[in-house]
Order: sequence, then C-alpha cells, then structure tokens
Amino acid sequence: MRAFFSLSQYRFQSLNQPYGFLALLATITWAGTLASTLAIAKDTPTAEKPTSPAAQQTQPWDENSQAVYDLMLAQFQNANADYQGSVDTLVKYAKEAKEPGLFATAYRATLRTERYAQAVEVAKAWQAVSQADLKKFEILALALNNQSALAVAEIEQYLEQDDTKTQADQFSQILTSLWYKPGILETVELLHKKYPDETYIQYDLVNLLRWHGHIDQAIAILDHALFKSPRDLDLIQFKSDVYRYSLRVDEAHEVWTALLKDYPNDPQFQFAYAQFLYDAYDFSAAKSVLTEIKDRTRQTTINQLLMATHIQLDEFDSAEAVIAWDNLEQDQRDQLRYQLGLMLLDKKQYAPAKTQLAHIDEDSLFALDAATAIGQAHYANNIQAGEDWFAQIAETHHLSQYEITQIKAQTLLAIERPQLALELLNAYLNENPQDQDMRYTRSLVAAENGLQKQAIEDLKLMHTRSPENADVQNALGYTMLSQPNQLDEAMQLIKKALFSQPNSPAVVDSKGWGLYLQGDYDAALPYFRYAYANYTDGEIIGHYILGLYHAGHVALAKQLYDLESQYTPNLKKLAHFAPDFEKTILKSD
Repeated sequence: MRAFFSLSQYRFQSLNQPYGFLALLATITWAGTLASTLAIAKDTPTAEKPTSPAAQQTQPWDENSQAVYDLMLAQFQNANADYQGSVDTLVKYAKEAKEPGLFATAYRATLRTERYAQAVEVAKAWQAVSQADLKKFEILALALNNQSALAVAEIEQYLEQDDTKTQADQFSQILTSLWYKPGILETVELLHKKYPDETYIQYDLVNLLRWHGHIDQAIAILDHALFKSPRDLDLIQFKSDVYRYSLRVDEAHEVWTALLKDYPNDPQFQFAYAQFLYDAYDFSAAKSVLTEIKDRTRQTTINQLLMATHIQLDEFDSAEAVIAWDNLEQDQRDQLRYQLGLMLLDKKQYAPAKTQLAHIDEDSLFALDAATAIGQAHYANNIQAGEDWFAQIAETHHLSQYEITQIKAQTLLAIERPQLALELLNAYLNENPQDQDMRYTRSLVAAENGLQKQAIEDLKLMHTRSPENADVQNALGYTMLSQPNQLDEAMQLIKKALFSQPNSPAVVDSKGWGLYLQGDYDAALPYFRYAYANYTDGEIIGHYILGLYHAGHVALAKQLYDLESQYTPNLKKLAHFAPDFEKTILKSD
C-alpha cells in the first residue's frame, strides 16, 4: 500500500525527472481563464498582441449550456471508464462558446481519452480564441498522434518566425511530461538531432532513453556533453546515476574513480563520490573517503553524511562524536541530533535515541519532531508509556485532536503496530465521520493490516467526493489491484492518476505493478525503472525484481535483490515478496 505520508523520502534529482508541465492541466476549470498556476495559458491582454477576431466573438454561456456542461463534466469525472460522449460534449461547447478555459478542459479530456487527432484540432481552436502562446500543446498532441516529424517541423518553423521566442527546450519539457506515451521518445530524438546543443533537450532525451532501457545511447549523449564540460558535476552525477540505477554499479563506480584520478584532491568531487558510495551501500568506503576530505567550508555537510555512515556501520559512539564538532550553530547541532535519533530508532536503538533527542530544547525548530520521535521509543517499550507521553506533547505544543491522532497513528505504524493504529483511527472517525484526511490515513493503515475491503470502501467514498484527487485515484487503484476481478477498474483509476502525476514514483510504480499483474512484463519495466531510480522503496524494489525476472532478465533480478537487501530498511518490504523470490529468483540458475 502506498504510504503517502512518507513521500518526503523521495529522492528526486534535478536532472533525473521529467518536467510535469502537463500536470498543471489538472487544475483547469471551466472558468474564463485557467488556474493561476498555468501561467502559459492565462489570457493577459498585451500591447504586442491585439485581440484576434475569433477572440472578439467570445460569447457568455447561457444557463442551459452551463447546466449541460456541468452534467457532462460530472459524468466524465466519475465514470470508471472515460465516456467518449462526454468528451464530444466538452469539445462541442468549447467551440460554441469560444471560451479559453473550456477549450483547456476539452483539450485535457481528449488527451485523457487518447483521442490525439482531435486533441490537435482542439489545440488549434483553443489558440484561435486565446492570447496566450499555446503552441506547445499542439506539439504534444502531434507527438502523441505519432506525427513526430510534423511536430519537429512545426517547432522549427515556430522558432524561425521570431528569434525572441523561448528556445526549443520548452517543447522537450512538455513532451517529457508524458514520458511513458508512444511517440514521445521518437519526437524528442528528432528534436535532439535538430537542436543537439540544447542542454535540457539532452537531459530529457537521456531520461527517456534510460526509462526505456537504452542505457548505452543515454551514456553516449552524456559523454558528448562531458567532452565539452569534463568538470560539470551535475553531468558527472547524472552519468553515475544512469549507470547505478540501471544496475551497472561497477561502471558507475568507474565514473568516480576516473574523475578522481584526474582531480585527486578536489573536495567537491570527493564528497560527491562519498555520496555515491553511500547510495550504493558501501558504507565503509564512504567513511574512508569522507575522512580524507580537507575542506572546512563544507564540514557540516560532510559531518551529516559521516554520521549517517557511522550509524549504518553500527558505530554509534562515533556518530555521536560527530555532533561534538565545535563550529556548529545550535540549529545545525539540533538537526544532526534529530537525524541521529531517527537513525537510531530505525536500528531499534531506543535508549540512545531518546538520549540524543532529549538534548533538543523545547524552543528548537526541531522540538516537536524530536518529541514525537521520543514517543516512538516510548511506544516501542510500553504502549501506556507512549500514550502518557503523547498526552503531554499534545498539551505542551497545543495540538488538536486531529494533529495528535495523525502523529500517533504514524508512530504506531513505525513500530509495526498497525492494529493499534487502526483502532485509534476508528475511534477518531466514529466521532468525526466527515474528516476525509483521516479517512484517507485509515485506508492506508487498513491495507497495512490486510483489510483490503475496508481500505477500498474508505477510498471509494473519498473518490466519490473528490473524483479528480490523483492521490485517492492511485491509492484506490493500487489497492483494488489486490482484487483479481477488479483489475480493469483499478487500471482505469491508475491511468487517471498517472495523467495528473506522471512524475510520482508511487503512481508510476502502480501502473507498472498493474501491467505486471496482467502478465505484460516487458511493458511494466519502463515504469519500474522510473520508480526505482526516483524512490528506492522496498515495495518498489520488490516489484522491479519480479518484473525483471518474469521479463527474462534473471541475472539483473538477482543483482537487484543482492544490492538492495544490503540496506536494512528495505528488508521488511522485500520479505513480503520472499516466497516469490525463493520459488523463482534465488533458486534459479
């Protein structure tokens, strides 16, 4: 089950994720302009661009038209499958009303229902009534309609008309927002051939290639860029990550050893190498590199990573000694103590964790977080002691019933007491049945308890009330994947969530897992590659291992299991898949 309150652990890399321009379309309403976040489609009058004749003919809606539109939109949003007739209605009223906001909604609807030829027409009609520059939406529709060559030709012509316009990378950004769709990779490849020196087109193409398994092609592009900028740390880390998350860890390691052979005493490169070693679970080597760095200007950052390596190596006294460094500000020291406390809790070292966290004063920025973490140690030792502690926290920090219930539920999950967490949430919802946030939390906890039907019941109720909430769509869809007779409906929900949140590793993994359960193993792999590279969660790793194995990549599946099982936090979730591993992967030749 997707534990959404742990999303802060996602490790998004600035060069490793597609741009979510299309996700902004999720905020569009029927109103005359788009939501404020979609600045590129806002109709702000300018002196340079007078109102077009078509825009001047825009007419207000009458009450009957608005009523029919609202009905069709509600049908479109709530259907288990997207009704094609609803899309026709949206397009019809957009053309009749010449309303930019309605055109935006109609465009989004055509994409969601994969009517790409119609999306091209809608994008052109939308542009005719809008003062905003909407060329990128036409280009996206052309690419999705398998008209890659025409899309790139349109881009070239568009840019030649006015050399003051935004460069070509704006188009690769929106194209990559639907990275998983057919036609996108081909279009960005053609765009890269036309504009080979555009940095972000290079980055976008590298990402597309790696998700689709074309690692050598991706590396060749990065090598070309590194030939021109051999000391560009972003490029170096990008190349290392492409190798590491494609499970070519030795080649990732060679990226750093070759760099440090040329620049042996560069502290920036040394620290980046230590980070790589830590992420590859070679904690001893990471510690060795960190202790050799001679750069007091970055000592705080070095200490944070050094403390983490000590914890992973069970060197708790050494980890505490890092905090004693004299040059730390109080907030920095509190932050290190808090991080140390959490790592100790993760290792079930409850007494030393409480000692560290107790050093954080009540007026610290980390006071409430530290107190909550101490509560985890109390709960682990004695439930009643934990209850008494959290009652004290609620009073000291003036927490509402909602706030303290959420904190306690998450803490009980952290100590592997999901049944107690569920009882707590049931009691709260009995008194506050309208609290949808808490109902969402209960659905996640119910799934952790194996109560899939209760989780689905809660999530269906929430979906009825908020049909366009992508988190709810994904959580419901993913939970319904556990019910073999509901796979089709589950995949429709996940498809909608993916359209709104194509950069979410949780949603992307859900899509991959659904394809896996349908037996489409090869199609699942791009989704697993993306999710794994952006969030090394044990459940995602387990899915990826099984996907690799059943797609015929047995050696890679074993390699992934061997690599990720070195990291203790992964072991619990990997154990969930243990029977499958033992029957197939680990016993195969």
